[in-house]
Amino acid sequence: MFDTYSILLVVALALSLVSLKYRNILFALGGILGWIGLWAYHKDNPPAGIIEGTFIHEVLMYAYIAMAIATFIMWLRNRNRGYTGYPLSRGEQDEQERRIISNRPTRGLMDLSTSEYRSVMRAKINSHVKRRRR
Repeated sequence: MFDTYSILLVVALALSLVSLKYRNILFALGGILGWIGLWAYHKDNPPAGIIEGTFIHEVLMYAYIAMAIATFIMWLRNRNRGYTGYPLSRGEQDEQERRIISNRPTRGLMDLSTSEYRSVMRAKINSHVKRRRR
């Protein structure tokens, strides 16, 4: 039912999709090797109906090499998107954004303009004086 050619094609596609999803160097290398293996098999054993040396045979050979290069380039592009190499769920992304926002430094007194600084100091002095009178 399935010949070796179609099995190699499915394996190369699966390894490429896994390498795109999990952004791990080993998965990316597996995807690259899958495409290179398919290229090597195609070079010696073209699929049925394709004569070796024809235009379509050569186009498929270049397509497999291009897919191997594209898998590597996509790994390079995606490698810095996550620390662990595994995709974050939506809840984890929201939590990470909240953590980043909460860790932002607040505006200090040295960041205020002169008039803002004076109004803050007057408010603090007045609140202190009101507490002492009571």
